[in-house]
Formats: sequence, C-alpha cells, structure tokens
Amino acid sequence: MVEDRVMIKVSIAIPVYNVSKYVEKSLRSALDQDFQEKYEIILVDDCGTDDSMMVVDRVIASHARGNIVRIIRHEKNMGLGPARNTAINNANGLYIFFLDSDDWISQDCLSVLYKKAVETKADAVVGSVERVEDETLRQLGQNQYPDTVVCHNGAGVWMVNHKPDMHIEVWNKLFRTEFLRKNRICFVHRIFEDYYFDFRFRASAQTIAFCSEKTLFYNIRQNSILTTLKATKGSDESVKTFCEILRYLQEMLVNEYSSIMDVYDLYFQRVIWVFENFARYQYSEDQWKYIKEHVKGFCSVIPNISALHSSRNKFIYKRIAQNESLDLFYKVNRQYFKLDKWKKRIGMLRQVEPMYVLGRVKNKIEWLLLGGKKKAEQFAYQRGLNQQHCYDFPAESNGWKKLNRSPVYGNELTGTIFDPFVMNYGDSFLMVASERKSGNLISLHSKDGVRWSRPSTILHGVKNSWETVVNRACVINVCGTWHLWYTGQNNGKGCIGHLTSNNLRQFKRPATSKPILSPTLKAEGRSVMNPCVLWDEQKRVFRMWYAAGENYEPDAIFYAESIDGDKWEKFDRPVLTKIESREWELYKVGGCDVKLLADGSYIMYYIGYQNLDVARICFATSKDGLEWCRSENNLCIAPSKDSWDAHACYKPAVVIKENKELMWYNGRKNNCEYIGLAVKEKNEYKV
Repeated sequence: MVEDRVMIKVSIAIPVYNVSKYVEKSLRSALDQDFQEKYEIILVDDCGTDDSMMVVDRVIASHARGNIVRIIRHEKNMGLGPARNTAINNANGLYIFFLDSDDWISQDCLSVLYKKAVETKADAVVGSVERVEDETLRQLGQNQYPDTVVCHNGAGVWMVNHKPDMHIEVWNKLFRTEFLRKNRICFVHRIFEDYYFDFRFRASAQTIAFCSEKTLFYNIRQNSILTTLKATKGSDESVKTFCEILRYLQEMLVNEYSSIMDVYDLYFQRVIWVFENFARYQYSEDQWKYIKEHVKGFCSVIPNISALHSSRNKFIYKRIAQNESLDLFYKVNRQYFKLDKWKKRIGMLRQVEPMYVLGRVKNKIEWLLLGGKKKAEQFAYQRGLNQQHCYDFPAESNGWKKLNRSPVYGNELTGTIFDPFVMNYGDSFLMVASERKSGNLISLHSKDGVRWSRPSTILHGVKNSWETVVNRACVINVCGTWHLWYTGQNNGKGCIGHLTSNNLRQFKRPATSKPILSPTLKAEGRSVMNPCVLWDEQKRVFRMWYAAGENYEPDAIFYAESIDGDKWEKFDRPVLTKIESREWELYKVGGCDVKLLADGSYIMYYIGYQNLDVARICFATSKDGLEWCRSENNLCIAPSKDSWDAHACYKPAVVIKENKELMWYNGRKNNCEYIGLAVKEKNEYKV
C-alpha cells in the first residue's frame, strides 16, 4: 500500500450529486488522459436522488481504465465542501486535482500541470480555463494566464501584487496534497465553500505556477454562485452563512497572519466580490445592516488599513462601514457589473477622460468606459479620500453669506442643473443654466433671484456634431443684439460657439454651425469652455475669459479679444493658473465670471480645486484684465457639511446690484448638483 501511494502521482477528485446529465462526459475526460504516470480518480457519492451513480458504474465498466476509479460513498448528503474534504483525506496521489462533475478537462490536462509542478516545485499549478455555455457548448471566453511562476519567502506576499485576478474556485488547480494537509486547508459550509479554502490556500502558498495552456472547460450552468445569490435573494441564511465564513477568516488573520498586510488585501479581495453581488441583487436593509456590523467588527482588527494595496477594496469597505444605505452602495457598484458588457457593445476607442468625470456626467456607464475599469476603481476610492478635505476651510469667507433657502433652483425632478450665468434683465434677473438631463441650455427669470420661473430651452444640442451637448454659457446685449457664447462638447472635446438673436426666447443656428473658438494652444489641451464675455465700449472689442484644458473641469483660465464676437485673437498663455502653496486651489482653477468695477478695474470669481472632487469659489482682482492679483485669503464660498453643497461649490455667477453682490453657484452633494445663492454687502476691493 505504501508503494502504491508513492507511485500514484495525481488524484482526481470528482464529487457526484444529481449530475446524471453531465457526469459521463466529465468522468470520461478524466479517464482519457494522455498522462504517462500513474494516477487515480476518486468519485465521492454524495447521496443524490437521480441516476448519476448508475451512469458512473456504466462508464467504469466499459472503460479500459475503469480500475483506477475509487468510489467513496457518504452515508447522507453533506454538500460539495465535505465531499471534497473526503477526497483530500483519502487521496493517495502526490498531487490532487478537483474536477466538478459538470465540467471536463483537456486530454493533456494532467501532463501539462504535473510537468509544471515537478519543474517548479510549486505548491499549486493553475491552468487556463475555457468557459462554455451549458446547452450549446458555445465558447464564452477564457481565463488565460501567462506561463509564469510566483515565488516568495513570506507567506502570502505574492498575492495582490502579482496575480489578483486568479479565479477563487478550486477547479483547474493541481495542489500538492501534503501542502493542503500540512496547512489544514479544507472546505467549510454548504455554500461559498471555495472562499475559506481559497483564502487559506493563498495565504499559505510559497510558490504558485501558472500555465497558458487551456486544461479545463468550465460549463456555465444555471446554478452558478451568481445565480445562487440571485435565487436566494432575500435569504437571511445566505447572508449569515457568508458572514460566518468571514469570521473564520478573521480569526486566521488575527491569530496567524496579523503582520502580513497582503493577506488582509486578499481577504478584502475575496469579500468585496460577494458584497458587491449582495448589493447587485439588493438584499434587504436588515441584511445590509448585518453585513455592516461584520465590516465594522473586522475594521477594528485591521492593524493598518492605509497599508492595504487595493484602493478599491479600501474604498468599498469604508463605504459599507460608514453606514451608507444599501441603495446607495448598489448605485455606486452596479457600474462595475455592467462594465464588461458595455465594453463589448460600445468599444474602447474614445479618448480617456479624467477619473472624476464619473460623478459629473449624465451617462455614468459610458464615462466609466472611457477610463476603463481601473480608472473607475481609482476614481471611487479617490473620491472617498478627496471628500475628507471638504471642510478644511470655512464655508463662508470675505463677507459672503449663503442664503438659507438654497438651493434656489434644482431638485430630484429636474436632475442636475449646473454652471449658471445670471444677469440683470430690466427689473428682474435672467439665468441661463446647463441641464444635464437633456444636454440643453435653459433660461429662467426671477424678480428676487430666489423664486425662478419655469425653464425654457433656448438652445438644443445637435447629435453627431461638435455640439452634441451644449452648456456653460454667457449672454450679453450689445446695441440691441443679444449674443450667446456657449460650450459645445462631443467625444471628449470642448469648443465655444456664438449665436445672436433679437430676443432671448431662442437662438437659431445657421445651416452650417462651426465653433468660433477651439483648442489651438498647447496649454489648452483638448477643450475650451466656460466663456465669460464683456463688451469694452472704450476699445470697441469683446473681451473673453475662458477655461481650457480637460473636457470636465479644465485646468486654467485664458483670454482672447474679438471685434465681431466670431473671430478671436488669443493671448498666448493662461492669465490665471493654480497656486500650489494654497490648498484651496493647488490642483487647478476654472469656470470664472469677470466683472468690470466702477473704477475701471476688474474682479474675477472662479473655481479653485483642492483635488479632483473638492472645489471652492475664490476671487482675484486686476487693473487690466490680464495680470491678476490674489490676496492671501481669497476664498468666498466653500462646501457646508451635511448640506446640499456638501462636497463642492462650482461656477460662480455674480451680479453687482446697488449695495450688494449676489452670487449664484452650483453646489454638489454626491452626484447631485443644484443652484444656490450667496450674498455679500458691497465693499471696495484692493486692486
């Protein structure tokens, strides 16, 4: 018997339970190996109710290698995990290979994996996988690995940095049997059985080898783990069972791997996937609370959460622990689930946009595609970190006071309303704002600047043109003619257009509409936008200050002049850029409104960005509109905690009226943006 154990190189373990439709193909693939060494097949009969074992007996009786099959029968049904444990305990091979009874392996599977195991002395060898559809056998894709070996001295050190995308399932891995037994690596529970095993395996492995050859065909059936999650939607047992497994893993972390942060990363990696799927199928809030309690308990034992490698994992764990509702968590994470499908449908040929675009555009899925999945993950975590800085400075500065009744326009029904322009219009105010839901420009009127009329669309976007979406506008009246300058956007590029009208009801385009200002300077990047135009009566020219750089929230403010409003001569460099020594505008500046003061000088209100997600409104002064000065504290408005503008304050629109200055701006909380109002008693600015 001892001699037989030494001679047997590989044990193939196949649990059998109600798989009469599939087990013959699976078993024959194991019997038909071209492996030249001695191997055995262990079939574990888990007491099914169909005729699976009759099929097994028939195959064994008819096959020339039938004598290498051993059948071990359970007294009662115990589940997949215990069936695999039975195989581990009874295996005679130096290595063990787990094969599910509805999958099948290539003819050279054992030859390829065993050869790699001997050459590398690996604790496990992982082969590539071909996924096929149950009924049609249509190929659905593959898990393709490069031929590589990952080897480190410290347990678990390789995990996240080198191969984080290795599937968690045990199939198509050739394990050294003694390695599993020595490290007490086994299966627990009837569902999620792979999680405990996979975690312990990765945390204990010293060497793992990967093969590029496809050695297993994974049959996509209706009872996969994702389908099981969906089918058990609303099941308290599934949530509690998973959290129970997590407690096992926590105990291992604390007792055995407390000093190895990579192992904590692995834990996050395994857990987040299921949490996301819980969110995907929207379990009840009670179950969500159960999960959150687990997360809080686990976070208390992490020695240093900031040392974790995966920013996405840190972000999601923090989101759960911070008492976010299940609904909010679901809305954030459903982007990840749809990403791969949308990649195939839309393609990845568009210009990559900055990470923070995700939270500020109409079609979040589409913009996720532009940056790819990695960008989305980076964005999600980065936004979580960025927003910690929202309240580094006072919400009101330099005499500005926010109106308590804000927001004055915008709600859940209107959707995001952003980047307002406001001007005196007779005895009332005129606002031109951007409507994200439609991609159009709208106008509104108000007597007091607080209660606004119903919006009217004054300019529509034009599909498949440079101005598919129109926004960020400016309106002035010169000699009885209304001039509208606006931003047109398409495919990651922004340009500025110009239209005229005898009234403010609607601006009509000519038959051929072209932008009057496009990015031509190197510093302008791919976009020009946010025009702010004044008419200089003395020089008889239009003066424009505009932002340029990236398509969403540009980098700096530029200047140009025009005699007719169509042909512009640009200043060759930005007139206002960030100041890195000032935290409130160390990242970038943009979106300005410039006013001519009574003494002939200028004041500019603009957006200062501390980082990707935290923005405040600042001011600068100038004698000529080209050289701008900023006082030591040039803040005006900043986010207010727990308010509608809790995360950012964007695009000021200022009207100087009598003894007051009125500032409309769009504030953001999460992904919602509306228009608010702030007031300042008029005083003199030092220029």
